[in-house]
Amino acid sequence: MALKFPYWVGETIKVNRINNQNGESKTSDFCPVTGLPILQRPEWTDQDYGKNYKLTVKIVGSNILHSRPSGYATIHDTEHALELTGKVAAEAISKDLLYVQIEDYSNLHGASFEARKHFITNMKKRQQLIGLVFYGVTPFFKMSIQLGRRLTIVRRDVQIVEDYPEAIRLALEILSARKTPAGESAEHIPTQPIVSPTKITARDNWHLQLDGYKVRYELIGDDIAHTISTGFLKADHIPPLFKTIDKGFNQMGLSGNPFYFIHGVKELKGISWKARKLYINNILKWHKNHPFHIFILYGANRFLRAAVNLARHFLPFRTHAVKDLDSALKLISNEKSEIKKSLPQAKTAVTSDLSPNQEQTWKYIENELLSFIGNINWENEEPDGNLPETESSHPLGPVFDAIALIKMDINQLFQERKKDGDALRESEAKYRTIIESIEDGYFEVDIAGNFTFFNDSMRRMLGYTGDELMGMNNRRYMDEENATKVFQAFNLVYRKRKPYKAFNWELIRKDGSICFIETSVSIINDSKNKAIGFRGVARDITERKLADKEKKRLEAQLHQAKKMESIGTLAGGVAHDLNNILSGLVSYPELLLLDLPEDSPLRKPIRTIQESGEKAATIVQDLLTMARRGIAVMKVVNLNEAVSGYMRSPEHKKLKEFHPDVQFEIHLETDLMNISGSSVHLSKVVMNLISNAAESMPEGGKVLISTENRYIDRPIAGYNDVDEGDYVILSVSDTGVGIDSNDMERIFEPFYTKKEMGRSGTGLGMAVVWGTVKDHKGYIDIKSTEGKGTTFTLFFPSTRKDFDTDKSSLPIEDYMGHGESILVIDDVKEQREIASRMLKRLDYSVTSVSSGVEAIDYLKSNSSDLLILDMIMDPGIDGLDTYRQILKLHPGQKAIITSGYSETDRVKEAQRLGAESYLKKPYSLEKIGIAVKTEFEK
Repeated sequence: MALKFPYWVGETIKVNRINNQNGESKTSDFCPVTGLPILQRPEWTDQDYGKNYKLTVKIVGSNILHSRPSGYATIHDTEHALELTGKVAAEAISKDLLYVQIEDYSNLHGASFEARKHFITNMKKRQQLIGLVFYGVTPFFKMSIQLGRRLTIVRRDVQIVEDYPEAIRLALEILSARKTPAGESAEHIPTQPIVSPTKITARDNWHLQLDGYKVRYELIGDDIAHTISTGFLKADHIPPLFKTIDKGFNQMGLSGNPFYFIHGVKELKGISWKARKLYINNILKWHKNHPFHIFILYGANRFLRAAVNLARHFLPFRTHAVKDLDSALKLISNEKSEIKKSLPQAKTAVTSDLSPNQEQTWKYIENELLSFIGNINWENEEPDGNLPETESSHPLGPVFDAIALIKMDINQLFQERKKDGDALRESEAKYRTIIESIEDGYFEVDIAGNFTFFNDSMRRMLGYTGDELMGMNNRRYMDEENATKVFQAFNLVYRKRKPYKAFNWELIRKDGSICFIETSVSIINDSKNKAIGFRGVARDITERKLADKEKKRLEAQLHQAKKMESIGTLAGGVAHDLNNILSGLVSYPELLLLDLPEDSPLRKPIRTIQESGEKAATIVQDLLTMARRGIAVMKVVNLNEAVSGYMRSPEHKKLKEFHPDVQFEIHLETDLMNISGSSVHLSKVVMNLISNAAESMPEGGKVLISTENRYIDRPIAGYNDVDEGDYVILSVSDTGVGIDSNDMERIFEPFYTKKEMGRSGTGLGMAVVWGTVKDHKGYIDIKSTEGKGTTFTLFFPSTRKDFDTDKSSLPIEDYMGHGESILVIDDVKEQREIASRMLKRLDYSVTSVSSGVEAIDYLKSNSSDLLILDMIMDPGIDGLDTYRQILKLHPGQKAIITSGYSETDRVKEAQRLGAESYLKKPYSLEKIGIAVKTEFEK
């Protein structure tokens, strides 16, 4: 049951109910407008986020959030306030319910621009929020919201009302429209008596009669001073007025005591501009001797209300402008009911802790503002007559502009008494001024689509001067497709006589560039309701369109990256297992050859087995490269050597035999800079690119291979984050069939090929190229035209380092051991046996175990001079965790990490702990011997 009250006197009603057999009572709050229960917790009440800002939040019913801020809001305060309202909504409102938020700004003295912007941005993100209702706002706030709704800047579910009852009723309407219940109302809630003055005291000597002006005073209750003015207030009335005020207030017994000051000006016919200035100055001085809680002005005209609301932020006391005496008394009643919660007076709260320089700044702002207001001739009825001159760079320029708009609005009231034609011209001038100030483009065209009016934003959007654009037809700045689209939209508006909202199209700027816009159009009628043209608002959405396009591109890249990562993970796992298997084919033959005499007939077949294993290991290496795990050692290399080496290789000779009609042309820069990389992988890149180029020309053609030095200072195609600097370029061009556009995005995928699988390679060639270039921190640019050929351009960062000294094969005597003890830890039996046999052949004492756990158990009662520790072991703990536990038993334990992969993060962590050497599988006698010898010599 909704409760009806003749007056609004508060926002909650307390009802005591007996809840248990012991007779204990609990207090619940209910909304006096609807009877809905109000939920409020201590941690939601009077939350103090700064010197001058507090916030109280309540939940009315099940899904109306009521927020009451007080003081001045900074961006810091607003962030905390939004956090609290979001928390309250999450805790007290079901995730399945929509809700409406009510904002009471009666005690909000202002907010920074950043705070307002942050509030609006946050509100847009709240998915369950379907309505935002404000009350207690200033005229400027109301005007900005109304204008924003009209220009579709503010959502239409943002509303402004006069007071709490209207806000609650509107919230219920919004919820009802979305078929969302607000909760059940309480029945039979006892009402509170209306708070009304108990007595009014007045004396004859509390009256003042002057020429054309009179004022009388009265005391309402014990602490409300009520002043009523009639007539016309002039400057020479001010001194006797305040002298009488001072005398009367002393007799009322208010001197030195807290009180409320109400001034009624409903019967006041006018105030001269000098009187206004003197009145403000005198009341500021008077307040120092007679401080009051609030100054309330009622019955003021539109200008006085706006001026009070504008000046309230700069006055040393709280100020309100209300409709009548009843409204003033209700405001005081509300103030008294929450006196313990109230903030200090506005100016005192703002400046109480200010430094002397800040105090001077506030004084300067007060003086500047009051001087500007006082120097305006408010009696002048000209649209812009006698407005004080100010510089556009003045700190208070926006405030002065707002006051000037108020002045123009007042004058408009006088102009309405004149002829209809003059009033219409004034109205057009005002609104066109507003239109010129908005960021969106505004335009008016005749029936044929020729410009008759446009604002500066529209002109800038198209890139023409005003003279060029005036009278221009819409077909001049759009192509045929968009011209047809725009004609259909405008024609629909013409036929239906209804606005067409938010349709998108493209226009062509004067410089030829494309601009994407979102437009809303409506009809323009003359006095006889005949259509004479169209008006519309155009918003530039080019950045949004380009951002959407970029988002789709990035999403495609992410999808491709994830796909490559998945394939790489699979390939890496396969390569790891193959490495273990191939170790027997690579390492055992080497051991057998050491024991066989040179004339043994078994040497040739065993060497063939070894070479086959090495070739298989090369394919595994391709898998690791594609999986981005293949490059273990980076040295100083030169691309010219990689190209020349391949051109002299048996592989290239074989390629030429298969493609006799293909010519190969080489242009290598003489002073080519070096790069840091892997010569083996780079040679593979050269081989794959040249092989693919030759195979793309079944009828013959030419392949051009070139290298050059190049300095890059701008993005390469497809890369927005290319680093500036010196690069070495490898380019491979062909005159072949080219790459189909559908295949272009897939050519680097593993196993994706147009060749016949099994006859032209493994399908990993281009994946190896991609993986190698990325591992070398390089970039790839591809240009291809079907039927004409393809060019691959690879960019590798150069280095200024010199070549590493080449290490020739060493005799076995140089890396033989001296009986040192070595523990081999590997989960693969074959790997343990291979490593053990090689190390024993090198005269080391070897023990092997099959897991990290076994190694730890062994070392609890034994020791070892060196560990050969496999990094990846399954099941059980891996090499890193094994080494960590061994270090607890034997601090400083020497170890060599082994793996079929290149260094991973866990390998690097083990190296940081002390296992500095890294040995890559499959083993060779020389590699394992040198690694162990080097570790013992440290």
